[in-house]
Amino acid sequence: TVSVANAQVKYTDINDTTVSTNGGFYDLDLNQDGTPDFRLIQVIDSGLTENINAVLISPFDSTYNRAVGESVNGFNYPSNLTPGTVINQYESFQGIGSSEVKGYMAFEVDGISYPNSNWVGPTTDGYLGLQVRIGDSLHFAWARIDVAQGNNSFTVKDFAVELSAGDSIIAGGNLLSIAQNVFDNSAIIAHNKTLKIVLNNDLTDVELVLLDLQGRVLREEDLNATSIFDVSDLAEGVYLVHLKHKGVVRTEKVVLR
Repeated sequence: TVSVANAQVKYTDINDTTVSTNGGFYDLDLNQDGTPDFRLIQVIDSGLTENINAVLISPFDSTYNRAVGESVNGFNYPSNLTPGTVINQYESFQGIGSSEVKGYMAFEVDGISYPNSNWVGPTTDGYLGLQVRIGDSLHFAWARIDVAQGNNSFTVKDFAVELSAGDSIIAGGNLLSIAQNVFDNSAIIAHNKTLKIVLNNDLTDVELVLLDLQGRVLREEDLNATSIFDVSDLAEGVYLVHLKHKGVVRTEKVVLR
């Protein structure tokens, strides 16, 4: 576990931790003071008459600790935020309910996912937006999490909390600044049904993932230098390109014509 204080943000990078057993859990201690703030819980093949796979979140402080999300028909669903989302007091912190004191990140019954579950797998690099009480003050935080296909496991990657009470925090803010530095002088260029990836001279072992806007993976490549790919088999339109290097991800939209 590595903790870094960046200005007033305490960022904690852990070894990716996967929970894949029924009733297994991970306790989030956002400011690393030895007192957990939230518990993430894995449910597998549970239920009396049906099979339920689910990932749940529950607060240790049921009065103040909350997750960004919505309440629908008496159930609470944490949002899956995109990197760069500003988390502050203006968010709707209804991702955890006051009656059941839990939030349904992913919820699947007999292979059918509830439509309001925002974390249905496969989810990669999703962000929880959190409000946590530290001492007598409220602080904002995020946690980066994956949920597997079938919702039968989740992986906690890292998390951060704003130590200045009431100040906003940016989801993945630390990683966004790292990504900007890592991929400095690199470029993603789409032209005439070709995709050119320009890497800076010091960058190797980069994974390229090309997806459509529905999140379907269309191509995966390992890069060690500037490369050009023929994408004439793809229809004209907008696509997503992920460049991944040692856990840092740069994402851009490209238009193929």
